[in-house]
Amino acid sequence: MSAAEGARMAADQDLVFADWNAVTGRVMSMMNAHLPVPSGTLLDATCGTGMACDAAVRLGWDVIGADASPALLDRARERLPGVDFAVADVRALYDGVKRTADAVISIGDGLPSLPAADLPVAVDGMRRCTRLGGATMIAVRDFKALKSAVWRDDPVCRVTALFVHRADGAIDFTLQVEDADGLRTQMRRLQPVSEPQLRTEMEACGFHVRRTGKMLGRVVLSGVAV
Repeated sequence: MSAAEGARMAADQDLVFADWNAVTGRVMSMMNAHLPVPSGTLLDATCGTGMACDAAVRLGWDVIGADASPALLDRARERLPGVDFAVADVRALYDGVKRTADAVISIGDGLPSLPAADLPVAVDGMRRCTRLGGATMIAVRDFKALKSAVWRDDPVCRVTALFVHRADGAIDFTLQVEDADGLRTQMRRLQPVSEPQLRTEMEACGFHVRRTGKMLGRVVLSGVAV
């Protein structure tokens, strides 16, 4: 993928949100429900274009953002120039950020986009970056409630999400964006992650899960590094 193609992909991902501030506010509510009172550093291990980083900054955390995509990070840096960002794959998170944090999170498709066999490695990568006694929160799609839908339809653009369930259990996710520049698509394969599976992996890697719940169409688990 060229730099221009990467920049377009990142911009299209942001077009999902007709009201960035409103969605960021809902992410702040999720953090308030599952993380301690902001104190110290928070590392977003799969930060994408920076929405959860933005929410954490507004709450008062000192924020570090990491993602495997330089194009997504470029957009996050433009939005949040005061945040430290690092190109890092969640499966080798410490190698990229080279530090631990008081809280480590992942929200969205960062973990489900990995091959199923890599989920334990990714959660372990998050644990390595969490100080002893530090907090964690992981939020993935509620795959049981997943449906294709139009996510946005206004004068700026039309955004449609299509989910196709495969025979092998994976899900093909197609994001369609149509605006004045035409119709574009992004495709990725998601591996459904259930609450019991995620709890098992978190406990195996050294997290004690203290709370689970559902918010914003996400299954959310949070706990502490032990």
